[in-house]
Amino acid sequence: MEDREAPSGSREWVFLRMPRRGLFRSVGAMDLAVLAGVLSTGLFAMSYLPMLVKAARTKDLSSYSLGNIAITNVGNAVHSVYVFSLPLGPIWFLHTFYLIASALMLIWFLRYRAGGHRPQSREVAAVGGERERQASVVSSSTTV
Repeated sequence: MEDREAPSGSREWVFLRMPRRGLFRSVGAMDLAVLAGVLSTGLFAMSYLPMLVKAARTKDLSSYSLGNIAITNVGNAVHSVYVFSLPLGPIWFLHTFYLIASALMLIWFLRYRAGGHRPQSREVAAVGGERERQASVVSSSTTV
């Protein structure tokens, strides 16, 4: 609303339309597009965390291929030229998270594969545990 002087000399209130940028109007001080960017950044990062935590905890990256992880890292590096040419915003944080996550996966993949680290599957561990239990039952029954 704006206060203007009418041709008669009296003051009148005039309602002015809000300017529009694109399809959405600003929501307070935060643009709706930036709000969507912040929310999607958080959601995408949260969707990656279980994979990173599992890979770090189990050191089992056998379900990943070196080709896929390598191409992801190259793609992220090339995409960085575009992302970091944009003004600072949520996309910078999301892309930085992707850069770190894919680099960690590549480092872990190479380290755990090169070190010959092959974690036991649950089935192998269960079978081994069952054999040990049976052996202890047999040895305790023969000593009685």
